[in-house]
Amino acid sequence: MNMTDYRPFGRSGLIVSPLALGTMTFGAGRWGTDEPTARAIFDTYVEAGGNLIDTADVYSGGESEKMLGRFLKDSGIRDRLVVSTKAGFSRSEGTPMHAGNGTYNIRLGIEGSLKRLGVDRIDLYWVHVWDQLTPAEEVLRTLSDAVARGDILHYGFSNAPSWYVAKIATLARAHGLPGPIGISGLWMRDIPFFDPQYGDAGQVFEPLTYITALAAVTDSITLGTAGIVLPFREPNLLARQIASIAQLSGGRIIAGLSSGDRPKEYPLFDIDFDTRAERFREAYDLYRQFTETHAPAYETKHFGASPGGFDVLPKPPARRTPAIAIGRAGQDLKWIGAHMEGLIVPSPAEPDLPQAVAEWRATSGAPFKPYGIAGFLHLSRDRDRPFERVRAGFKTGSKGLAAFMERAREAGVNHIALNPRFTPRPMTEVLDDLERDVLPRFPSLT
Repeated sequence: MNMTDYRPFGRSGLIVSPLALGTMTFGAGRWGTDEPTARAIFDTYVEAGGNLIDTADVYSGGESEKMLGRFLKDSGIRDRLVVSTKAGFSRSEGTPMHAGNGTYNIRLGIEGSLKRLGVDRIDLYWVHVWDQLTPAEEVLRTLSDAVARGDILHYGFSNAPSWYVAKIATLARAHGLPGPIGISGLWMRDIPFFDPQYGDAGQVFEPLTYITALAAVTDSITLGTAGIVLPFREPNLLARQIASIAQLSGGRIIAGLSSGDRPKEYPLFDIDFDTRAERFREAYDLYRQFTETHAPAYETKHFGASPGGFDVLPKPPARRTPAIAIGRAGQDLKWIGAHMEGLIVPSPAEPDLPQAVAEWRATSGAPFKPYGIAGFLHLSRDRDRPFERVRAGFKTGSKGLAAFMERAREAGVNHIALNPRFTPRPMTEVLDDLERDVLPRFPSLT
């Protein structure tokens, strides 16, 4: 990969290098990067051909933006670079209007960033964190107005669930307004036991531990599980784990929950496989009680009882941590739509996709909840190989995959998860093909 392998960012005319320069540590402080070191990093990046510089208003208390502004001025190459920054986290303790996604705070954030950076526009502006309060319509209007004024050229979302970004995009398309071109996220699968029969396509680390480690070295991606096998987990412990990650990561976690798809695992936990749907509902209800109420009293068939008075701490920072169903988990669509914030299922046959999405929309109700599909990917070296359905997935070239994803989007699909387990090629080749032919056609940053 070369830094000069430029490509469009999402569905936009913004042309960027394949890797961005993150500047979160630029600035004074015990763990920061001093100005001479930061300048050397900046110079090395741009000399290699990189053109996407990312910062945020809260990085080093605003010093990152100020430092970057000095580098832009001294180098005289502002118009060669794509400047990206963010707002949404609190900048003033005890001042509610200086946090969140409301119109005043976003405008305040843009004005402050323009001043600190010493520029007349921000090329890519990120809503740094979803506040779960401001209506999507207000956020869209505020960002669209900023585009119209020329203060920002494009915008995207980090630390926000895909259904919310999809809602913004749908509203923008319906009203002829500029929509988001980026969303960032990372998902982890839960594999309780290694089984050679399955080959264990999930990552090897325990997902919540892994996500905690990733939360410590990232600041903007959404962290999701896809999904935690809920019948195997104690709801009180899971509630504490999810709430802890939510607190420590700034509310970035989405809890993807499943009932597991491997009957052999259930006897290892001394659990009857046929009870998985009932256990899932019971565990989910307790999980919600532990994260959203204080010291609940409960009596359950599978997870014990409590007279009340015992609480689970901490509580998540938001009123409700989003949860999505990974697979049907033995439930009907009506139950999932009433209790959870989204659904990801193995991909139906393509002719059945519009009907499957329509059934979900009819049962999930409001607010908007995303529909996602997942499958194994057999990616051919022939980029033009036509799209073909195979067992539990797809066989195609990168151009055929991009065309299928376009058709899926038109059918109403909001999220596609691909597992390249059966692709007998070096992963670097697979990623290069996806970078070249797939990612530029979709508003994502992964």
